[in-house]
Amino acid sequence: LCKQVNSSYPNVYANLGAAYQGLGDVKQAYYYFNLALPYLSNDPAVLNNYGALLGIMGNSDEEVVYLLKALSINPKLEHALVNLAGYYQDEGIIDQTISYLSKAIE
Repeated sequence: LCKQVNSSYPNVYANLGAAYQGLGDVKQAYYYFNLALPYLSNDPAVLNNYGALLGIMGNSDEEVVYLLKALSINPKLEHALVNLAGYYQDEGIIDQTISYLSKAIE
């Protein structure tokens, strides 16, 4: 779809990444998020979505890095809190799961 990168459209790339992620097309989502991230490296929504994608891809170590970075920018970002809770639930760390879910509903 995208033949050349245009730095004027990082939000479009991020939105395409999220759209492909929603469609379950991990390869295309990964591609577009990687076009957006150099320009939106401090956008908590993009960091959260990319972290969630990495989790889907089985890269849980990087997933946590991006989710925590999103929360360092916006500590009340509900989606990142829930995604991080899901990570900890998958890891069997229930106290952290409860902690992040509790923060999400505050």
